Amino acid sequence: MTYYSQPQPETPARRQQGQVCRLQKTISAVLVAAGSSTRMGFDKLSFDLGGETVLHRSIRAFDQCPQIGEIVLVAGKNRAFVEQQTVGCTKPVQIVAGGATRAESAKNGVLAAHGELVAVHDAARPFVSPAVIAAVLEAAARCGAAAPAVPVKDTIKQELPEGFRVPGGQQYGRGTLGEEADYSQAAFWLALSCRPDYLLLDEPVDGLDPVMRRQVWSLLMGDVAQRGTTVLVSSHNLRELEDVCDHVGILSRGKVLLQRSLTDLQDNVVKMQIVFQEPEMPKLPEDLNLLHVTQVGRIHTLIVRGSSDVIKSRLAAFQPILMEALPLTLEEIFIYELGGEDYAVRDIML
Repeated sequence: MTYYSQPQPETPARRQQGQVCRLQKTISAVLVAAGSSTRMGFDKLSFDLGGETVLHRSIRAFDQCPQIGEIVLVAGKNRAFVEQQTVGCTKPVQIVAGGATRAESAKNGVLAAHGELVAVHDAARPFVSPAVIAAVLEAAARCGAAAPAVPVKDTIKQELPEGFRVPGGQQYGRGTLGEEADYSQAAFWLALSCRPDYLLLDEPVDGLDPVMRRQVWSLLMGDVAQRGTTVLVSSHNLRELEDVCDHVGILSRGKVLLQRSLTDLQDNVVKMQIVFQEPEMPKLPEDLNLLHVTQVGRIHTLIVRGSSDVIKSRLAAFQPILMEALPLTLEEIFIYELGGEDYAVRDIML
């Protein structure tokens, strides 16, 4: 969208008013709508946007702008369609023929305009806001010409690891298992290259060899460290998640069974290996929250929910010969937490 002043004859009245109330100048809006949309492959101007066409939305934006006094539409072979889109317009409208190029079409519209200021806008850009129109009109009245702009985006380049590089000219395909894996890798890199604030991954390293798995996790962790990206991972590989995640949730049958930081989760469930004075385990307090108990020889392994220090203090009252607290893996926590959720709890001695 570009705005500039039409040359006007100099008069004493104009010199006297000079810099006063510039927006009192008459303003015409020229909407260029003569394109053929060859790059898009379909007619952009007639594309439906929530019940109205792209062209109608563009016209409406300028029709609702109080500073605009006239709308000039530049049409090509689509003149009949352009005329239809002016129905309901409250401002004076004229339709002129476009030229062989975009520049010629814009020139034809400007020459037909009657305003002291002329706003030239591409009709295929329907989301121009009233605030932008008003700001650029004011700037054009003050400076003689103005155009809106947005800050330049930095170009992002990131070299792929050796294992992810694609030889020149090679394309990812579909069909075989290997090709599907290649396609998944391409989709992964496309998602990561967008530098999202939130990244949702479902089994992101499934099917990769150990070296590539490590590279993927290393890149993800680097992105988290550099940009603060929040990564949500759904995976059955709990041992791997334990090395990369700092917050864990366990789902079963569509329900969230638990959700907390990995540190809190591991601190809240303790594996105790203990040897009592007698071969048989004494009767333990009923309020001790035992999740699982196994025995191999004289060594009893207790999975207990609670603080490690509190549990050790209570078991010490039985004067055991040997007592040791061991950290549980995320896989063990998953199994014991789901013990009552139709999962068969098995003895796992790790």
